[in-house]
Amino acid sequence: MMPMENGKENLILVNGFYTNSVILKGFIEFLNDHFRVHFIDLPGFCLDSPPLGRISFEGFAEHVRRRIEALGLDHYILGGLSFGFAIANSLPPDGRCRGIMAIVPYLDKKSLALSRAKRRSYRLVTSLAARSGLGPRVWKTRGVRRFAHWYSRYPAERVDIILDHMDARTFFETGRLILKNGHRCAFHDLPYVLIANPADGTVDFDYTVRRFRESVRRLLVVETAIDH
Repeated sequence: MMPMENGKENLILVNGFYTNSVILKGFIEFLNDHFRVHFIDLPGFCLDSPPLGRISFEGFAEHVRRRIEALGLDHYILGGLSFGFAIANSLPPDGRCRGIMAIVPYLDKKSLALSRAKRRSYRLVTSLAARSGLGPRVWKTRGVRRFAHWYSRYPAERVDIILDHMDARTFFETGRLILKNGHRCAFHDLPYVLIANPADGTVDFDYTVRRFRESVRRLLVVETAIDH
């Protein structure tokens, strides 16, 4: 079993949609000053983590469970960024988990801070791309890259990493899962740290904080300006 390094607690962290260990390298280095970070890239989100044959919440969760078992830790804190929180939090506590860290967490489709028009347009695009198979065929074309740079609010380097590292089928089918997921997030009887941005344009801050306060007995809420 792996012991704590220099008194640091183990932190298992799962990436969110649009992110991976490459994009979050600086954030991981910052967290390593305080924790022993074990980062888990979800399948299809990074070149080192091949996509699932069938993309589903259950498939992602099983991948994370297997990776946690392979680490062989005596105890740890389990964390997730945005969509990664929904996956990590869906795992049943195994007695070694000392608490859960929710970083700008996605809970369900109601937690998204999207206008009705954006929800409809995103559902249409992800559904068409996933069902037609067109997404993988155009994913790495120059036209899609130019459009992504024009449309996205993210820095150009991050857009390039997304296009170069993420599997196209995973991108569109995961996006569809996120937009359709109406399953109400279940919380565990564990301490939670909620790190959320009141100005977050992706997840609804008020809805998220309310859900945590209604459901979690031991909760610390930390407001941040971190970009989603």
